[in-house]
Amino acid sequence: MKKILLIDDSDTYIWRLQKYLQRRGYPVETASTLKEARTAIQEEMPLVICCDLDLPDGTAMELFHAAHEKNGAAEL
Repeated sequence: MKKILLIDDSDTYIWRLQKYLQRRGYPVETASTLKEARTAIQEEMPLVICCDLDLPDGTAMELFHAAHEKNGAAEL
């Protein structure tokens, strides 16, 4: 089963959402920066990405453009 990738720099928010989804049987991976998210996406493209808009090292739009390119065989 493909994972859900949660990306947010708020530890409390990410922890609560992760626990909620895991209790319902979903595999979840988390990241708190774009760098961590890119690493997770390179390992395996998640089924769903839930991302905060503003992160310490960039914006969600940068990540989504990179993920879209990777899905088309470009590098992250």
